[in-house]
Amino acid sequence: MDTTKPTIICLMGPTACGKTAVSSAIAKVLSCEIISVDSALVYRGCDIGSAKPSVEEREAIPHWLVDICEPNEPFSAGDFCDYADEAIQVILSKNKTPFLVGGTMLYFKRFLHGFAELPESSLNVRSELEKKANAIGWQAMHDELRVHDPKAAARIHPNDRQRILRALEVLQITSTPISQLQADTQSNNAYRAINIIIEP
Repeated sequence: MDTTKPTIICLMGPTACGKTAVSSAIAKVLSCEIISVDSALVYRGCDIGSAKPSVEEREAIPHWLVDICEPNEPFSAGDFCDYADEAIQVILSKNKTPFLVGGTMLYFKRFLHGFAELPESSLNVRSELEKKANAIGWQAMHDELRVHDPKAAARIHPNDRQRILRALEVLQITSTPISQLQADTQSNNAYRAINIIIEP
């Protein structure tokens, strides 16, 4: 591993596997500040069923990316990467270790392995695709995706309307399969990541 790069620790696992207790213990020993990698914890008021750390836990160890936006505000994996990078720089400036903890694997994947340069969503294109889906059905839309982008279709379930829609939208806007754009992404080489995975 490249020891010239700043070290970050990543603790991954599903809800209720004990990440909060483990991360708190590690953070105290290694002088860390925690960056939440959770798509629910960014929202204020989403406390039930999200295993949000208590106020006491957050006072004992600084937590980043918790309660940072309202439930009606969109928050994407790209937003997470931007916020996480900013938080890491602040934590490093304090001579502490950034500790990314959570279960939203899409956020971890995008942050550690790169983020595809995909086009902004187009309301017009989406509207037309949704009209088409209402007319021919989502299975037919998935079949169409399989013709134009078999790799994406193989990993997107026929019932996953949102991802089918996005893949077809990207294809229509760029004339390039989303699977190809995602394959061209570059890893985030700015950090030396120590990854830990725990299970229930």
